[in-house]
Amino acid sequence: MDKDRIIREGIDLNSDNVDYEGDALCYYDKFYTGIGYELFENGNIKIVYPALSKTSTSGLTAFFIPHKYPDSEQYRKGVEIVTLIQSRPNPNAKISNPDLRKQADEIIANRNVFEVLLIEESGIITECSRANIFFIKQDQIITSPESLILKGITREYIFKICNQNGISLKEKIIHQSNLQHVNATFITGTSPKVLPVCKIDEYSYTTDNPLLLKVMELYNKEIDKYILKKKAQ
Repeated sequence: MDKDRIIREGIDLNSDNVDYEGDALCYYDKFYTGIGYELFENGNIKIVYPALSKTSTSGLTAFFIPHKYPDSEQYRKGVEIVTLIQSRPNPNAKISNPDLRKQADEIIANRNVFEVLLIEESGIITECSRANIFFIKQDQIITSPESLILKGITREYIFKICNQNGISLKEKIIHQSNLQHVNATFITGTSPKVLPVCKIDEYSYTTDNPLLLKVMELYNKEIDKYILKKKAQ
């Protein structure tokens, strides 16, 4: 299910985030049948689409990349992340940044954490290295403005879910100093879905926050609805 959703919607979303000529969606059928995704139970696919002419598909590649899915205990107890003073030159574009990826991966491995939270030198929180982040303060969910981050597919679903269920969700600048004042926090992404965070640096957070649990439940129901819809086709 997720593979199909990622391919169809991921390319569509990224076409708004990457500055190139041509429409990646027109190559969907060729890609979908050619990668052999049906041979794998789980996995993440990376699509590389260089800037070319509207009629050329040369250089379009898709391949499986290492992936990590949270286990049931991590969904229940949450995961730890740490901050990193680093920013992307063009956060709205999904472009390769091997130096940042290497730095983040080394921190994750050496400190045995799930993710790295990127913070600008000014102290403004942006996003994680592979995920978007949300904070809960009282009865409101807060996340960084889209001008500062790469809009993930799951993030778009969270906005949709909150809008449909009367949940207050606001985009606003979040400073590192505010980490001690939020009640709960979670990250979102294709692999983690909606994943509670129990600790950021020295700050600890509850993972049984009612609003957090509600968002997790609503997102999982959204996935179930998608599966039923696909089975009925």
